[in-house]
Formats: sequence, C-alpha cells, structure tokens
Amino acid sequence: MKSNLLKKHAKSFYWASFFLSNDTFNKCSSLYNFCRTLDDIVDDDDKKLEVKKKNFYKFKKKFENNDPDNQIINDMWSIINSENISKKIVID
Repeated sequence: MKSNLLKKHAKSFYWASFFLSNDTFNKCSSLYNFCRTLDDIVDDDDKKLEVKKKNFYKFKKKFENNDPDNQIINDMWSIINSENISKKIVID
C-alpha cells in the first residue's frame, strides 16, 4: 500500500526512492499518502465546495482522533511520534 500512490502520482520520486533506506522510503511514502489524500479531497472536480469541506473536516476529525481504521492516518501518526513533529504543525 505505501508505494501505490507514489507509483501512480509521483513517478520521479518513486524512482528516486530506490536510493533511500527502507525506513526513509516508508516514512516518505506515508507522508506522501497523507498529503495526497488531503489534496484529492479538495481537488475532486465532481464535488461541490460544501461537499469538499465536509469531507475535509471529516478526515481532519478522524486524524485528530487517530482513527484506528484508517491506515493513512495511522501511518502519519507513526511519523509524528517517531520524528517528534508537533501535532499543531500538521493540523495547521
């Protein structure tokens, strides 16, 4: 799962990732997946602004509550914890 979005949307980075350690690649992939998910929510051309906002805030709430059923959120929390990143920075 980690590399699926990279393979599809970030081909150059995916190719360059072969030069990274597995740990670094996994963290980069998790960060990319998180950002890409947010980007896809707001860039969805098939949805009106109100629907986009609703979906964004729904995802944000799941993130803030560390939704155990969402692997992308779980992976992002793992990075936040392992790299001592402030939750406020991510929320902002």
